Amino acid sequence: MNFTKISILLIVLFTLQFFSGCKKSKNSPFSTEHVNMMLDNAIIEAAFDDVLKVAENIMKNNNDARVSTLGAPLGCYTSIDTMITGVNVKRYTVDFNGTTCSSYDGIVRNGRIIFDLEGTNFNTTGAKLTFTIGSFSFDSNILKGKMIVTNLGSGIFNMQISGISGSEYAVLSLHSINKDIQWRAKLKRKITSGDGDNNMLNNKYKISTSGTGNYYIEGITSDSKHYTATIPGYLLLDNGCNTVGLLRYPTYGAIDFIMENVDYRTVDYG
Repeated sequence: MNFTKISILLIVLFTLQFFSGCKKSKNSPFSTEHVNMMLDNAIIEAAFDDVLKVAENIMKNNNDARVSTLGAPLGCYTSIDTMITGVNVKRYTVDFNGTTCSSYDGIVRNGRIIFDLEGTNFNTTGAKLTFTIGSFSFDSNILKGKMIVTNLGSGIFNMQISGISGSEYAVLSLHSINKDIQWRAKLKRKITSGDGDNNMLNNKYKISTSGTGNYYIEGITSDSKHYTATIPGYLLLDNGCNTVGLLRYPTYGAIDFIMENVDYRTVDYG
């Protein structure tokens, strides 16, 4: 399933799930701009999750980590180079260049992911992954940005996403509609259950922007609408009606969106 199909399918499924009980709103009505805002936020977050899955799969094969946050089997990369760049710092360069191979999920990946592992093992408290993404694409949709993932211990991870080359926002360029999603965020994730294998759907985890740590979500939609979002408690991600392609929708919790600083919408997942 490519991102074009995901976008079209999600508009339909989002609407159906919204009114069938998978999610509900404290505000009404929801305009097309509101739906696009929520979809854009979910799509670009899923894109960065996919980058993390690639890294975790590779580190597992190199004994630098078991699958610890999301993990899923991803093949089709053409080369993996590693080098030591400092004390307890290993750099991975993963190339998908020239391949037309689609992985288990049907998505064709191209380009390059570069990430540094700081620490002897990513399962160690204090270990950190720093990603520089400048030329990685999903079905011709180009992702550019920086992501830092820090292991805080006890199954808790900080994830911070920003832009590269002086840009404030990470960018996902949608090929089919020639528009960009811009995003920056700092999120806290906590694994609550899972069997530790390489299947993302076997892990249940919480996402939060509350607590100490200056957490936030901010973006500019493909409709050029600025928004911010907060998670007052936590969102719980699990299996069920929340899974569509790469994206997973929460089964519990709420998220508050503010579009253009004045337009408030809350999505409540129960």
